[in-house]
Amino acid sequence: MKFRKTLFSIATAFSVMLGLSACGDNAAELEKAANIIAQHYDKNPPKRGWRVLSIEPVAQDNKVLVQILVTQHQDVDKLKSLSRMDQLAVAKLYCPMSFDELNTALGSNRIWVELRANNSTLTTSICAK
Repeated sequence: MKFRKTLFSIATAFSVMLGLSACGDNAAELEKAANIIAQHYDKNPPKRGWRVLSIEPVAQDNKVLVQILVTQHQDVDKLKSLSRMDQLAVAKLYCPMSFDELNTALGSNRIWVELRANNSTLTTSICAK
């Protein structure tokens, strides 16, 4: 009986250590991907004068979140008047282009683009791999 408890304790400790190391690996992958995405947007800024507010790795959600500020009032009004599907389509236009280095860095993680204005979210969409 004591052997079973000890074995269970060792297995539990090993599982926790393995889980924590996986989180660390994922965080490192996301950080690397976020840096690559930042370089992409430096070379290819959003159109229409929109600006990248932040590029943040979100390890608990397995994603890199790109926040883009919609700077023109008429664009904000137009986005708000669109259907949800059309809003998602517009957000997808601001996803970074897919390329091998980025896909390798992302691993199984994904990129999400969030369009923002006036300190609120207009729409958020997942980017294609």
